Amino acid sequence: MLDSTLATLLCSRLCHDLVSPVGAIVNGLEILESESESEFQRQVFDLLSNSAGETSNRLKFFRLAFGMAGEFDEEIDSEELEVALCGYFSASKINVVWKINKCMIARARAKYFLNAALILGESIIREGVIEVIYDPDTESSMIRAEAERLNFDENARKALLGEIEIDEVTARYSPAYLARLLAEEADLVLSLNDASEDAIILSAKPIS
Repeated sequence: MLDSTLATLLCSRLCHDLVSPVGAIVNGLEILESESESEFQRQVFDLLSNSAGETSNRLKFFRLAFGMAGEFDEEIDSEELEVALCGYFSASKINVVWKINKCMIARARAKYFLNAALILGESIIREGVIEVIYDPDTESSMIRAEAERLNFDENARKALLGEIEIDEVTARYSPAYLARLLAEEADLVLSLNDASEDAIILSAKPIS
């Protein structure tokens, strides 16, 4: 039941994130049908281009974070993860700082990075920074969200730390629940700092 429930929640989350850019594309096409002014059409084409790019970036991210991408590979290239994460946040005012040198990362850990960064990024109000750090030698990592204003929901914290059952998880926080499952698969133990007003830090260390 866990697998089907989580799959349903993740599909709902994916659809929610795609509704806005896809809707903008549909609206733009409808406007083009009714307008003949060249300058206005150019602006609509810009809107269509931006929305199509955002949709593509999100699909690429979800394919890695939620889907089967890399399922038959034991490891995923760190640069592919960086491109996916930067692409997801490219339409926002969130800057991704990727402090992982080029390397191959175990699949479960790689997908953990994306889901955990996604959920921490959502705590940022308006603009801020998501920093991802990983030391292959110690296999320890840290994901940090920093901004002037943060709103880290208690349900997200509980989902990350395993303090909530799947029946209590909503689509919005399903990536946090998945991140915890992936951390367990990678034999990692997670810890969160006491969220201050300007930073949230999620650390992961190998189970000793």
